[in-house]
Amino acid sequence: MISILTATYNRSELLSRLHNSLINQTNYNFEWIIVDDGSDDDTKEKVEKFISTSKFSIKYVKQLNQGKHVAINKASEYINGEYVVLIDSDDELVPNAIETIKNKIQQVGVNSDIEDNKKNIIGFNFRCLDHNSNLLGENIIDEQERISTPIKMMNVQPADSSYVFNSHHFKNNKFPLIRNERFFPELYVWNKISDHGNIKYFLNTPICIVHYQQEGLSSNFYKLLKISPFGFKMYYKDMITRDPNFKNKLKYFVRLFQCYFLSIGCR
Repeated sequence: MISILTATYNRSELLSRLHNSLINQTNYNFEWIIVDDGSDDDTKEKVEKFISTSKFSIKYVKQLNQGKHVAINKASEYINGEYVVLIDSDDELVPNAIETIKNKIQQVGVNSDIEDNKKNIIGFNFRCLDHNSNLLGENIIDEQERISTPIKMMNVQPADSSYVFNSHHFKNNKFPLIRNERFFPELYVWNKISDHGNIKYFLNTPICIVHYQQEGLSSNFYKLLKISPFGFKMYYKDMITRDPNFKNKLKYFVRLFQCYFLSIGCR
């Protein structure tokens, strides 16, 4: 079974789109875990309506507003699936997403001649589409799949993508919690998970449609840096040690100094 995790905050009007995409799945072997990060809209009532008519398992958990990363940590406590995928509340899955994930997992597990079994595959990565059904980022036409790591693939295909992780490793690599900070970069945790095994990247297979919101996390980087300097400091220190690209290292050093400067005002 696949566990779908969604952290949401005052996104009641957008949850229906994601819910409809789950209803339209060609395979219902999944559960949907929703963690409400302290919403004060009608999210709870809307999810209760979803649950009352659902053909698949929906779990709803509400917490005080602490940030998406804390909500994801909370969601991990309720995972029953063997694999987990994160889907934002404003995004949606393509109709065959779950079936595609299941098929790729089975291919790795049953094909005796596949080298993947010897390489300790603990996760998968799939492409995302924009709202016009175009692949985010560049098309990679000369290669369909690759064994790699998040940091290496960031230099090949930096666009947003969708990770599917083995639940055991996902649960054992939670987001660090920093007092009074409500954001932590996801790539930090994805890199930590990849330290325990390999990830198979499907370079032209989409499972998710992304809808960027003007007020969303992706569009407010500098605001996030300002309010979460200690978390970003941890992140950039880690990236400096991991990324082999010299230009990227310089960029991370600049960001790290920004974090040090911003963190002084937080003491």
